[in-house]
Amino acid sequence: MIIPNTQRVLIKPLLLDKLQSGIVLSSQIEAGENLMFGEVLHGGDTKFAKGQLVYFSKYSAVNVIDFKSVYDGTKDLSEAQKESMIICASDDVMAYDDSAISEVA
Repeated sequence: MIIPNTQRVLIKPLLLDKLQSGIVLSSQIEAGENLMFGEVLHGGDTKFAKGQLVYFSKYSAVNVIDFKSVYDGTKDLSEAQKESMIICASDDVMAYDDSAISEVA
């Protein structure tokens, strides 16, 4: 597993899969003009816990691909790219869902 450095958060961007009309989309959920929405996979050395839902800055986040699985041959590159994650500084997490805190803790 990829583990972020101190004061960084590893986030799984949540995707919008299907609309009521049945149209399937594969884009990240945008929660505002420059804001994205996702789930914390690893909180690093921050106050964020695994499973928390967070809003993070779109332009300060970096996409990360698990190249170890590609190198090992367990996934091909296109599969790894579909499962990309986000690393961002804890200061770039703009807000979080506090209802998830009691469930995670």
